[in-house]
Amino acid sequence: QVHEGRYPSPFDFASQALLAIARDLPPPNDPRFLTEAGALIVQAIRIAGGGTFVLCTSHAAVAAFHARCAHELPELTVLRQGEMGRDRLLQRFREDGDAVLIGTDSFWEGVDVQGHALRLVIVPRLPFRVPNDPVEEARHEHIAKTGRDPFKVHSLPAAVLRWRQGFGRLIRNRSDKGAVLLLDRRVIDRSYGRIFLASTPPAARVNAPQRVVLERLTSFFS
Repeated sequence: QVHEGRYPSPFDFASQALLAIARDLPPPNDPRFLTEAGALIVQAIRIAGGGTFVLCTSHAAVAAFHARCAHELPELTVLRQGEMGRDRLLQRFREDGDAVLIGTDSFWEGVDVQGHALRLVIVPRLPFRVPNDPVEEARHEHIAKTGRDPFKVHSLPAAVLRWRQGFGRLIRNRSDKGAVLLLDRRVIDRSYGRIFLASTPPAARVNAPQRVVLERLTSFFS
């Protein structure tokens, strides 16, 4: 016998969290994206004073954003996945209090940093899996053979779950406060974006050009 139940979150997302969406960046597949997203990431980290996770979907993005942040934010400790073990990275991040950690898969879930040490989570692009990965290709082929749409059946649900996990790094207790900054305009431009937004905790929200987003972050963190 199965009993079902739905239980509300213990967190007051409306007052504890802000979701900021920068809608005027180039799309992620545009050659300008890494450069323009990197500039906005640096500005947002300056506003927050550090205490930031940058959750990427590729090691190439980790390398690009780490190089830029390390160069333009010399006053902050800028860490990247791969330079030491995950536990050691998290220890340094927590102990510093104002550090920046740039990582990919293993930092989207199973990571718990409570308090002021983590106050900004930046997601450069929606976490869709690389479509040419052999495992993903095999899954897509299997689903397609059954007459179903691999994107709707597999890719989209998996990305939405990953997005929820990434957002969940921010608010870990009732006293936490912080912002999530999303740089992927597809959440506004594409019809599937509404599914991502509907799955997001009910945080305060701003969907605007970069200038307005930075102003809102400044107000939030002040």
